Amino acid sequence: MGTVHKLSLDFYEEAWEPFGLLALHCSLEDHSLAYRLNEHADIRLMRTEVDLDMGTACFSCFEYEDQALGRTITLITNKCRKEEKVVGAGLFSEGIRNVTYNLVPEHPRADYLIKMQQEPDESGFLEKIREIPQVVTAYAIDPEGLKSKNNLIF
Repeated sequence: MGTVHKLSLDFYEEAWEPFGLLALHCSLEDHSLAYRLNEHADIRLMRTEVDLDMGTACFSCFEYEDQALGRTITLITNKCRKEEKVVGAGLFSEGIRNVTYNLVPEHPRADYLIKMQQEPDESGFLEKIREIPQVVTAYAIDPEGLKSKNNLIF
């Protein structure tokens, strides 16, 4: 019998820093939501140069570094819709299907996520988000309880 080798992925736990996480349900396009957040929350979200690439899906990101409070606020899409070619064994089984990937699959109905470093006072920020008419709902998520929390380490 051969030797069994075990690969340890402890570096994810070492990279883990506490952060606040908000989920938003909103039908606005990502750039429109970023604009409205900038207006209502007095922040300056800007599109990052690269999207968050998870291999099978990419999620757009907008970021703001608040120098005064020493924190970073990141708006991330939670949904990526893609067309994928389906190849099957039957005569009519080939085609195109629409697939939706979620960055945080535990919250598939959330359209956007807001990650805030250093677990700031979310209540005031959350109230400002809820003032945006196009936001249906917004709520805090405990990132510690997420199985997919490693998706949020970037």
